[in-house]
Amino acid sequence: MFLFNSPDNTITNSILWNNHNHAGGIGKEVIYMRCTTMHDSWCRNSSISMTHSVAQEYLEGASQYILDQNDLIPLSHSPFVEEPSEGDDGVWGSDDDVLPEVRDGSGCIDAGDNTALPADALDLDGDKDTSEALPYDLLLNERVVGDAVDLGAYEAQ
Repeated sequence: MFLFNSPDNTITNSILWNNHNHAGGIGKEVIYMRCTTMHDSWCRNSSISMTHSVAQEYLEGASQYILDQNDLIPLSHSPFVEEPSEGDDGVWGSDDDVLPEVRDGSGCIDAGDNTALPADALDLDGDKDTSEALPYDLLLNERVVGDAVDLGAYEAQ
């Protein structure tokens, strides 16, 4: 995650894992914060609030900005069945992509905050209720299965 001249940030119901840093490496700076000289004082007063989320152990680029890590879920191994990838064709969004399916029994399942789900502003389910919580995950499966929303973009079914 790259934050540029961004003063106050909230990360909720998210999985930050195996992200690439600005130099293309893996496993360092899953959150990278950068400010221009013009905004340095603004950036020093910046904050990142992370709740109901999982972050790989490296937060070097922004750890000093994270205010509240109480709701971070510690994991000693990847939460995914397979590491997400663009598949054999090397192109994201094609049929052979390996999507970030969460492991059975993962601490990411039912660990989210339902009140943080965005509203169904586009009425994706066609029920004319745009104030309800988003009903679908990224694959158009039911968004909340169980007691609480899962972390990440996909709900375990």
